[in-house]
Amino acid sequence: MNWKSSTLITLLCLFPVLSAVAIGPEHSGSWYWDEQSGHGFSIEIGELPDGSPLGVAYWYTYDNQGNPIFMLGSSVPDGDVLDVLFQSPVGMIFGEFDPDSVIREDGGAGRFVFTDENTATFQYTPSDFSVAKWGHSPIAFMPLVKLFGIPVGGAVDYLGEFCWLAETDESLTLFRLGITSEGDGHHSVNGHVTERQPGEEWESSGPITGNMEIIGDERIMTLHSSDIDGFPPEESLLVSSVFHLRLNGATLDGNGYAIIDFYNLTYEHFEPKEAGGPIEIQYLPDCIVP
Repeated sequence: MNWKSSTLITLLCLFPVLSAVAIGPEHSGSWYWDEQSGHGFSIEIGELPDGSPLGVAYWYTYDNQGNPIFMLGSSVPDGDVLDVLFQSPVGMIFGEFDPDSVIREDGGAGRFVFTDENTATFQYTPSDFSVAKWGHSPIAFMPLVKLFGIPVGGAVDYLGEFCWLAETDESLTLFRLGITSEGDGHHSVNGHVTERQPGEEWESSGPITGNMEIIGDERIMTLHSSDIDGFPPEESLLVSSVFHLRLNGATLDGNGYAIIDFYNLTYEHFEPKEAGGPIEIQYLPDCIVP
């Protein structure tokens, strides 16, 4: 058994894993204990190019003579725990930057246990080298708080494609929308809108974008469309439109109807048209084109 596996096993025996909330990018940032300001950690949680998870911890600390020491370690997060085996790279000459000149000293093993994205604890088991060379000793418990971090939204999650049909005496309007959750109740909306007047052979269609917010038990959408093609040649093309919709109900696909609170249509050569609801919208579970 080599020193790496032996040190890690020792650490695992001393500090059993109590997994809770899984670690994610929101736990990345600068961490320290305010009572020991002057040393601390930079922690990054993310993914490798192949999509596999990885956590990296950088420790800026000192030896028992006050000389600065830089250590780093990485591993795959396990629940709310990140276990790392520290190394301290030394020996590279500035200006030459020869990777073969780097000596990676054994720095020992560390464990980070995260309570949430802003609080954690740290435990440390020094290696034989760090004890003899740097005078390091075990750290049984160190509370940590995040000093700085780049804000990260909730995980992006594509919810799927949803369709609603607005039917009035004047037109049939089909909204075919792909909705993605950006976290914290915010959603991006991208899709396609098609409109046809009863008895007419032509129909207009074009891309539509917007956003959706969750407020109470309502889903409120603001949708923008532009460059809609397909109107009769003798009429001006629709340049842009804005729709404000309220979807009532707890889920997107459980809505039997919605209300168009307001919309405006802007033409190239005509005055803008403004109107408001209520206009019932039929949910189409199979995205059937009317």
